[in-house]
Amino acid sequence: SQPLIREILDGLKQHPNLKVHLAGLKGSAKGILTAAFYSQSAMHQLVILPTKEAANYMMNDIQSFLDDKRIHFFPAPYKKDQPFDEHDNGAILERTEVLNAIQHPSTNGHLIVTYPEALCEKVITQEALNDNTFEIKVGDQLDMDFIIDFLVEYGFERTDFVFEAGTFSIRGGIIDIFSFANDKPYRVELFEDRIDSIRVFDPETQLSEKKLKSVTIIPNIEEHEGKTSYVPFLDYMPNNTLVFSNDLAFTHEIIQKLRNEAIQAQQTNANTFKSDPNALFDDADEFVARIRQFPAIDFGTQSYFPPDLSYNFDMIPQPPFNKNFELLTETLKSNEKEGYTNLIFSESSKQIERIYAIFEDQEANVNFIPIYKSLHEGYVNHEQKIACYTVHQIFNR
Repeated sequence: SQPLIREILDGLKQHPNLKVHLAGLKGSAKGILTAAFYSQSAMHQLVILPTKEAANYMMNDIQSFLDDKRIHFFPAPYKKDQPFDEHDNGAILERTEVLNAIQHPSTNGHLIVTYPEALCEKVITQEALNDNTFEIKVGDQLDMDFIIDFLVEYGFERTDFVFEAGTFSIRGGIIDIFSFANDKPYRVELFEDRIDSIRVFDPETQLSEKKLKSVTIIPNIEEHEGKTSYVPFLDYMPNNTLVFSNDLAFTHEIIQKLRNEAIQAQQTNANTFKSDPNALFDDADEFVARIRQFPAIDFGTQSYFPPDLSYNFDMIPQPPFNKNFELLTETLKSNEKEGYTNLIFSESSKQIERIYAIFEDQEANVNFIPIYKSLHEGYVNHEQKIACYTVHQIFNR
């Protein structure tokens, strides 16, 4: 697939909003190919999957191959992915981290994995995000009363110990703040009225993890107060962002459904939202019109946009072995005979050892290469003659 990736990336230089259809990808091949694109390009990438579950699996597959802080998950801000459910502070923290990260330029782009329920609700404008961001640095003068007033005004809750985003505590000259800009809280130590040190710490063990010179404090940006204006998430993405999607028609359908439900909920109970749902939730047709402006790769059975370039992979999903190790042995031997390379994936060395032990018990002379990484679903690539099998599927887990 390396020549294909190069061909597509070269094509993007000629046609900035190139539309590509990659059909026939099976199992975790979509995640592996997405990771390969990211490793060879400095562009931002947005990966839209039909469901939260599919997005989580894709995220795990990508992270198995790329250990990079610029890979993010963008979730819905609600506990049950419904636009009128209770807010989930952990999800809001993840959303804020993503918005904050995209705003800061880096030599390499960011890779963001998401799903329709996360994209249907708009986010605050970049201007409003900057206005709500408060940066503090070691050596800065900081008045204790000012920081308390600031945090309370922006909806932070004062507690004995910080335990989740949106909480803060004060003991003597030490302020613990759990900002929505980081997945762990900050411990700010003052000497008289100056910041002496800033550390990231683990809220469970209370142990410091690393020293920082400066941090940004961001409040809960999902608390819609009516006075803030909102924009679609896609407005944060640069024009050359490469958008991957699987079943964009379904994404369109879900975004429209959630918007309609939100409007209905507001009509039933005027207190459901503090702002007009028409301003808070994206319109599905406008969402798709925006996607059309970006270069896009469609993994679906059919391409949502007429493709400029199409490629059909010759792949099959991992066959069901159902713990039938004789069938597994026969399959691996048959593969080898036909010139295929057998790869068996598991992040657990014990599970790989178990596979070796099973083949020894059978006195089967089977060759395979162990890959100590987790993969959601195996597949066989007939073109490249590679068979990728996962241990959890072999054992039916």
